[in-house]
Amino acid sequence: MGVFLFMLLILTLAIGFVWSGGKVWYFCLHAGALLISLGIANIAQYAIFEHGGVKQVSDEYLNSEDYNGEEQRDLLQKIENQESGSLYRIDWKVRSLNNTPIVQDFNGTSAYSSILNQHLLYLYLYDLNIDMGRESVSRYATLGNRANLYSLFQGKYMMRKKSHTANIPYGFEKMLSSEHYRVFENTNILPFVRTTDRVFSEESLEKANALEREHAMLEGVIVEDAPSTTTEIPDVPNIIHQTSVETVGAAFKNNKLSVQEKKGGIDLVIDDPDAETKDYFVRFHLENLAESQGFTLKVNDYKTKRKHNQSVYKTYVDDLVIRVPKADKISIRVPKGNYILKDLGLFRESYQTLETVQEEASKTEDINWGGNKLTITHNNKNKDRYMMLPIPYERGWQVVVNNTRQPLEQVNYAFLGFPITDGINNIQLRYYPPFFKLSLLLTIVSTILAILVIRKA
Repeated sequence: MGVFLFMLLILTLAIGFVWSGGKVWYFCLHAGALLISLGIANIAQYAIFEHGGVKQVSDEYLNSEDYNGEEQRDLLQKIENQESGSLYRIDWKVRSLNNTPIVQDFNGTSAYSSILNQHLLYLYLYDLNIDMGRESVSRYATLGNRANLYSLFQGKYMMRKKSHTANIPYGFEKMLSSEHYRVFENTNILPFVRTTDRVFSEESLEKANALEREHAMLEGVIVEDAPSTTTEIPDVPNIIHQTSVETVGAAFKNNKLSVQEKKGGIDLVIDDPDAETKDYFVRFHLENLAESQGFTLKVNDYKTKRKHNQSVYKTYVDDLVIRVPKADKISIRVPKGNYILKDLGLFRESYQTLETVQEEASKTEDINWGGNKLTITHNNKNKDRYMMLPIPYERGWQVVVNNTRQPLEQVNYAFLGFPITDGINNIQLRYYPPFFKLSLLLTIVSTILAILVIRKA
């Protein structure tokens, strides 16, 4: 009702101004618009304060372990104190607060999706099927405890409560500890700057599984449109035929899972465990047939929450890939109900590819990132074709190599890459928001025109 009255007042003032054309009506119209804008802003602020939970926020909460605790900040500071660089990432967030990296001021692995772009969302949902522990279209979190991805994307540290350390990725070793938390360090981290002459086209990997795509990113680079320079696609076979499927508190037939107990599902019992296997990657398609029942999926010790079918945050991406530390069997558990469970797959990971790439990697020492400018000096002794950086691909990036502007490409599904030349490469990357220069020009022109109009009036 209040908004309607505001609009009626503005309309009345506008009609009066058009009808009379007098200066009094002109100033009344502008004053009314300003006062109404302030009124609407204050009403919105009041509604958020009273009904949005802001009223309950206190200094005590803002400095508690539920938001930004001192013990957490102390560990983060210890990490920073021992680091010589600033390009590493820390996998840590308080509860389900994806803005923890912003609140606690560190480079993290979680954010709300409005900050980032479609390419990164598709990387999680479709390209690599990265489970975030909580289904949602509005947030990113973690890298699914998948060691290859942490190494590729500068995930060097992980901080967890001591009671939540069962699923630490392979290659992470305990580094720091406090009363309630532990910090783990990735011993297989790859350089921030990587180069390669092995190119895989996205088309050549269209039918590849998630682990084969990870290996392609380790061995070379995946480019959207470029032709492949190799026909040797990484091969990680599906060993689901080497397992026995057993039901627990459920019936499973013709891709339909009916759980009769409070919790139930299936066990994949590995018939012939391999001594070199470190992790298993289990793949499946899972749909809940209940109309409005969210549920928690548990795969061995790993838990992830799935939205109900009416939720506006549901992704409707039901193809899942879950990393599981080596075990004799893999247990898939869901609450009582009816589900579609199909496309089962199981893949071994020994991390030989990751460890080989890490041992052979050469580090580019001369990297400087300040503001919107990143400079790199790289000696391309191996005559590689591409440089790839773990920076999300965004419109607005520009790259100059040896004083020549080069095309920026979207590589590894969601990140920056570009061609390089033999020998020394002096590289400058700059980022401006899309349409920044055009918007700046329009702002200047509009301001000048406004000044001229006012002076003339």
